[in-house]
Amino acid sequence: MRNQSKRTAFNLILACTLFFASSPGFGQGLQERYAASVERYEAGDFEGFLAATGAALELAPDHLRLRYNLACGQSLTGDAAAAGKTLRELAAGGAHFDLDSEKDFDPIRATRSFRRARRAMAKLEKPVGRASREATLRAAGALPEGIAYDETSRTLFVGTVRGRTLYRISDGRSEAWLGPKEGLQGVFGMAVDSPRRRLWLCSAAVPEMVGYDADQANRAELLAVGLDDGVIDRRLLLPEAARDCNDLIVADDGGVFVATNRGGMVLRLAAGGESFETLLSAGTLRAPGGLALSADQRSLWVADWSRGLWRIEIESGEAHPILGEDRSILRGVDGLVRDGDRLIAVQNGFRPHRVISWKLQGDRIVDEKVLLRHHPDFDEPTLALRTGRRLLIIANSQWETLATGGEGRDPVVLSLALR
Repeated sequence: MRNQSKRTAFNLILACTLFFASSPGFGQGLQERYAASVERYEAGDFEGFLAATGAALELAPDHLRLRYNLACGQSLTGDAAAAGKTLRELAAGGAHFDLDSEKDFDPIRATRSFRRARRAMAKLEKPVGRASREATLRAAGALPEGIAYDETSRTLFVGTVRGRTLYRISDGRSEAWLGPKEGLQGVFGMAVDSPRRRLWLCSAAVPEMVGYDADQANRAELLAVGLDDGVIDRRLLLPEAARDCNDLIVADDGGVFVATNRGGMVLRLAAGGESFETLLSAGTLRAPGGLALSADQRSLWVADWSRGLWRIEIESGEAHPILGEDRSILRGVDGLVRDGDRLIAVQNGFRPHRVISWKLQGDRIVDEKVLLRHHPDFDEPTLALRTGRRLLIIANSQWETLATGGEGRDPVVLSLALR
C-alpha cells in the first residue's frame, strides 16, 4: 500500500536542500538530530552540517537520505575522497542519484574520486534481467495493489484501489469479478487458500478510491471470497487502530496474517477464528507491508518500508531485524516472497526500482542478486507472488505518477523466470 508518507519517504532523494525535517521515517531522536543538520546547512555552516548528519546516522546508519546528505557535507567541506567513497557505496547498494544536478558536489566535481562515483551511478542506468507481460488490464490509472494466483484453475486475480475492483484473468481473458456493488473498498493484498477454495483479500477505505467517504476513514476489512462461485462468505472488520489492511499471507492451516501500513501492526486470524490477535503491536515497525512465511510456519518475515526487513517469531511475537551485507539496502521493500532459503523483494522505495533476491543464513543476508531492474513497464512495482518457477509482479502501481498529475497507464503484470 502506498500513502502520502510512503510517496515522499524515499522518492525525493534529489538534493540535500529538498530533505525536510518533518520527513516520514524519522523517530523523535532522529528527527531532532536531522533538524539540527538542516539548521546548520541553511546557515552555511557546512562543518556543523557534516557533524550533525554524522550524529543522525548514528541512530540510522542505513538511512539513504542521511547517507546522501553525508556525501553532500563531505563535498562542501572539501573532502572529495570521502564524498566519492560514500557515493560509491550508495551506488553499490543500487541507489541512483542525479549527481549532475546536485550543486553541493560542485566543489569536488573535477576530482577523480567524484568521477569514479559518477561512473558507478551511471552503471545503475543499465537494465538487468528480462520479464514478459503476463497480463494487461484495460483500466488505466486503476492503482493495482493486490495479486493472487489459483494453481488449480490457473486463474490470476488482480485488485485495484481506485476502481475498487477485483479482476479475474483466465485463458488470456480478464473480467471485473467483484466491485463496489459487492461492498469492496480499495483492494490491497490478496492470497489464495487453495485447499479451502478461498481467496482472502484486504479491503480498505482510502482517499484515492472512487466514491471515498471521509466517514469511512480508517475502516478496513478482511474478506474471504469463494474461488469457485465469487461469493463473499466472510467479512471481518479490522481493529480501528489498524487503520488499513495492506498485505496478507495464508498459513498452511488456513490462518491469515495481515500487515497494516499506517497502523504499524501485524495481526493474526487463527484458522476458523472470528477475531484478530495482535502478533506485533504498533511501535516496533513503522510501515509493514510484504509478508513471507518460513517453510516450518514458525517465522514470519515482514518488509517494513521505512525500517527494513524483520523476522517475527510467531509463537512469541518477538521481532528480529534482518542484517544485510555492508552494501545492502533493505528499506523501500513493498512485495516480499520466499523462495527456498532466499527472500525475493520488490523495491520501489528508491530509484531505480528493482526486484532483488537475498539469501539468508539465520537473520543475516549472505548473498544478494538483482533479478530485474529498469524494466520499461516499471512505474512503482508493488506486490508479487511465486507460482512454480515464475515470479508474477504488479509492474506499475503508479501512485506517484497519478499524484503528480501524470497520465495513468493500463496495469501490467510481469512474469519473471526464477532459476
